[in-house]
Amino acid sequence: MKKVIFFYLLSLVCFIPFLRSQIPTTKERDVREKYVASVIVLEAGGEGRMGMIAVTNVIGNRAFKKYGRKNDLTLFKIASQKWQFSCTNGKTVAQVIARGKKHLMFAYALQLVRRMENNGLTDITDGALYYHTVNVFPKWDGTMIRTCRINHHVFFKP
Repeated sequence: MKKVIFFYLLSLVCFIPFLRSQIPTTKERDVREKYVASVIVLEAGGEGRMGMIAVTNVIGNRAFKKYGRKNDLTLFKIASQKWQFSCTNGKTVAQVIARGKKHLMFAYALQLVRRMENNGLTDITDGALYYHTVNVFPKWDGTMIRTCRINHHVFFKP
């Protein structure tokens, strides 16, 4: 019996530090949420609330498709992928956040991120994973199903 208790306690002592390393600090979570909010506001801040919701939906849909969940880490991983969102091209995390925080709709974008993390945001894009402005015509445009148009953005899914 003593051996069982000893190994149980030993496993707890070894496992607790691992668990702590898996739980983000408040600062890490805050930076990730602000980064995603900055991407949303820089991509769609001029498109009104519906446009911002739609871009948030795309980020959330991609996170769910790739990682099976929508939380601050998975949303950040999607938003920070190279060449996925034009507002981040060639910029550091700090630069993106600094630009995003200056936008008048930043606080609203941050609310959207938190609603997405809590599954409290309705998908108005019908599962879109991609979008572009009406002024451009990427190669993939003809290979996707168009789900909707919201202001100056057109949304697509495979």
